[in-house]
Amino acid sequence: MKRFTLIEMLIVMAIIGILASLLLPSLSKARAKAAQIVCLNNVRNIKVGMELFASENNDIIAKNYKSNRWNAMDWALGVDAFAGGAATPATGAYNFRPVSSPVFYGCPTTSTEGDLNKQVYDIDYGIPVRPGQLASYVGYKRSHIKNTSESIILADGYFENDNTRGRSTFKQEHAYDEITGFSTLKYKHVNTLANYAFFDGHAVGLRWTPEGDFRSKYMYDLYNLPDIGLNSESITP
Repeated sequence: MKRFTLIEMLIVMAIIGILASLLLPSLSKARAKAAQIVCLNNVRNIKVGMELFASENNDIIAKNYKSNRWNAMDWALGVDAFAGGAATPATGAYNFRPVSSPVFYGCPTTSTEGDLNKQVYDIDYGIPVRPGQLASYVGYKRSHIKNTSESIILADGYFENDNTRGRSTFKQEHAYDEITGFSTLKYKHVNTLANYAFFDGHAVGLRWTPEGDFRSKYMYDLYNLPDIGLNSESITP
C-alpha cells in the first residue's frame, strides 16, 4: 500500500484549497440570490395584503394612523392583519415586529439581529414618496392610479445612514440614492438589483437605470396624483 509523502499531501491540500477558493464566490452569489428571491416574494405578498386591505377600506391603498402622511411609517399597522400578522392600527411602533407577519420582518439582507427596538421602522418594504416634492400614495385609492403595470407601490429599501435598519417608506432625499442604491452604486441585492412591486401585482428586481428614466417610467402616477385635499398633517379617514 502506497503511503503519501508529506510533499504529496501538501500538494493535495493546496489543490483542495484552490478548488474551495474557486467555489466560495459561487456559493456567496447563490446565497445572495436566494435572499433577493425571498425579499421579492415578501414584497409580492405584502402587495396582496394591500389589495385585501383596500377591498375593506373603500379602495384606499394604505392609511396612516399616527404620523403625518408624507412621512408615514405606520401604514403597515393596517395592512399587517391582511398579510397574516397580529398587528393592528392600535399597535405601538415599538411592538410591531414581535406580532407582525413574517413578510414584514425585514429582508434577509437587512441586519436587524440583536436589535431590541423591533419597530415598524425596521422594515424594508416601503411606499414611494415623491422626492423633492412631498407627495405619497398613502390615503389615495387604487382608482387614482392610471398606469398600474409601471407604477411602483412597494420597494425593498436600502437606508445607508443606518445599516442596521431598512425603511418603511421612500424618504424624499433618499428616494433614488439610498433606497434603490442606484446613484451610489450600492445596490440592494446581488450588487445589481433592487426589488419593486407594482400596482398590477407583479414584482421584479430592477437593474440600474438613469435617475430621470427611472422616475419618468416608474413614478409617473406618483408625480401626477390629483389634489384630493390631503396635506402633510392628514390622518387618513
